[in-house]
Amino acid sequence: MVAGARVAITLAEPVVFLPGDDVYAATPAPDASNEHADAASHAPPAQLRGSVELYLTRRTRIKDIVLTLFGVSRTDWPEGIGPGRLEQSESISLMNLEASVFREASGLPRPAGEGAVLDHGTRPHKKRLRGLLDFRGDDTAGFELSSGHYSYPFTWSLPRRLPPTLHADFGHIEYTLRATVVRCGALATNLTAQTEVTLVQAPPAEAAVSVAPVVVERTCEDMLAYTLVVGGNSFPIDTHIPLTLRCVPIGKVRIMRIHVAIEETTEYYANERRVVRHELPRKWTLLRIVPSPGASLLPVTSDDPDALHKSEVWPFVEAAASQSADPDDVRAAPMSASGPWELVMEPHVSLADLRRINISSVHGNSNTAVQHTLRVVLRVERTDLPGGSRIVDIVIAVPIELTHSHTARQWLALPTYESAHAAPPAFQ
Repeated sequence: MVAGARVAITLAEPVVFLPGDDVYAATPAPDASNEHADAASHAPPAQLRGSVELYLTRRTRIKDIVLTLFGVSRTDWPEGIGPGRLEQSESISLMNLEASVFREASGLPRPAGEGAVLDHGTRPHKKRLRGLLDFRGDDTAGFELSSGHYSYPFTWSLPRRLPPTLHADFGHIEYTLRATVVRCGALATNLTAQTEVTLVQAPPAEAAVSVAPVVVERTCEDMLAYTLVVGGNSFPIDTHIPLTLRCVPIGKVRIMRIHVAIEETTEYYANERRVVRHELPRKWTLLRIVPSPGASLLPVTSDDPDALHKSEVWPFVEAAASQSADPDDVRAAPMSASGPWELVMEPHVSLADLRRINISSVHGNSNTAVQHTLRVVLRVERTDLPGGSRIVDIVIAVPIELTHSHTARQWLALPTYESAHAAPPAFQ
């Protein structure tokens, strides 16, 4: 840092939302009438907003303040085994933009506080850039600023088809914004500051209006007929996943355990989209319901009149009853061996518990693909078979998408009319 001078970058928003349909633009469909491709072509580009803050404690001659925005997709993988193994890497430039927030097109300095609207398609040619910087026609000229605080706001339109920010174990997609204060004089040291810019894929516009539930309905041989309803297929991290489970036993059946988990699979690409690394799936438990020793979850078999209230399934039965038109029937069913048993669960996808989990990311311009699956496992035992009891694990797998926490409704929804206007003061 140069004595008596400092530069900093302040971003207006913590994340930048990419248009929700840009993911479709990355891999365009052959049908030109595709509705997602049409939406992507008409959606406004993402906007990066902020300001460059320049602090001077003495008079300083400035030639220019240049912003550089660059993005990189990197993949790391090993080749070979043993002592001869080589660690390889591939980095692909996603963008490299450059613009001045200090100079106007005429070459004159822009007044501090006046916003600069930057366009990703107008990167100046090297000759033209040098002409803009030479304010008085020679390489040593510049513009002298008095001591004080100078703010240079900017709004930058980003290119389309950018993949969102991602930090995986063996690959990442990272965007960096750098500000360079070009000072005058052969011995003058330039000032620099940089910060990471987080790009987040916004959900498609129609997703904010309604979320269609995912319904899985199956019969497991002669054990159990079940219906699982998942309240959507896309969920922001740090929110809940609504689940409704309805089971109808076939014969004398007991449910011994319910396990809800998220599984993450990651693939890394290089050398023209060839898979170079495939990670073993990672799993995180969201919810695990087990009975006390010697008992079953369902049905609840006990002579205690408060057995259901004391059981491990009671909170989930009560949640189902609160959403049912016949709540008494829902509460009574767990005590019956014939069911039907109905549970409502809302496991929490928490970053505090799911350490190192990534957002889902499958983009045509990304060298890392991350996908998630919601897995609900029911351990079921049938006890009335001639050969004795039989235990089966029923696995229900539902592909889901985990999005950035800033895609939650409180970040995307517009404020209500009432909240925008404060209540009038009470009459005194």
